[in-house]
Amino acid sequence: MTVLADEAVAAVLVVPENDWTAISKRVGLAALASDIASSIQVYLPHFGDLVAASAIWASTTFPGIVDESRLLAKYCSQAQSAFGELSRSLQGLGPNDPLPPAVRTEAQGVIENLAASTAVQDGTCKALFAAVLTFTTVNQTVDGAIAEYARRLGPDWAAITASTAAVNQATGRVLGGWQAITDDIGAIARGQVPVTTALLLGLGIDEAIREWAALERACADFARLADGQAGYLNGSWL
Repeated sequence: MTVLADEAVAAVLVVPENDWTAISKRVGLAALASDIASSIQVYLPHFGDLVAASAIWASTTFPGIVDESRLLAKYCSQAQSAFGELSRSLQGLGPNDPLPPAVRTEAQGVIENLAASTAVQDGTCKALFAAVLTFTTVNQTVDGAIAEYARRLGPDWAAITASTAAVNQATGRVLGGWQAITDDIGAIARGQVPVTTALLLGLGIDEAIREWAALERACADFARLADGQAGYLNGSWL
C-alpha cells in the first residue's frame, strides 16, 4: 500500500518528557558554568565544545523542533481536510469503475500538494537531524569525562547519554518516515503511477486521516511539554 501517513514522523515528539528535561538541564547548566570554563575544563576538556553546542541547542535546535511540530500540525490539518473531501468524492465508486475526470483532477491536485508539503517537511527534518547528531556527539564525549569526575563536578553533572540517544534515534525514525511518504506519494505526483479508481481506493485514505489526527494530537502534546522546558534551558531551575 502507498504510504500517505506514518506515525514515525512524530517519533521525536513522543520522546518522554524526562529525556527532554535531562537535556534541557544540561544546556542550562553549561550556560551557567561558562563563566568558570577554565575550572570546568580541568575535568571536562571538551567543555568549550559543550557550551557552544548547548547555545545552539537553546537558540536554534530545540526551537526548530518546536517549529517543526507546529508545521506538522498544520500539515496534518490540511491533509485531513483535502483527503476527507477526496474520500467523499470516491464514495459509490468500485475499483473497476472508470475515474470521473473531475475526481481525477481533484485527486491529482491533492496528491501534488501533499507531495510538495512532504518534501518541505523532509528537508527541514534532515537539517534538524544534523544539529541533533552534533549535540549528541558532543554530550557523549563529555559524559565520558563526567563519569570519571562525578564527585568533583557535583550531582548536577549527571550523564545524559541515554536521553540524547533517545532523541537522536527518534529523529532517525522521523527521517525514515518522511522518506517513505516522499517516495510513495512522489511517484504518483510525478505521474510514474497512473491515477485510477483502484489506486485511489487502495490508498487507505480513511486510515491515513485517522493517522493524521493522531499526529496532530502528538504535536499539541509536545507543544505543552516544550512550554515547560524554558526554565531548564535558561538554568533557572538551579
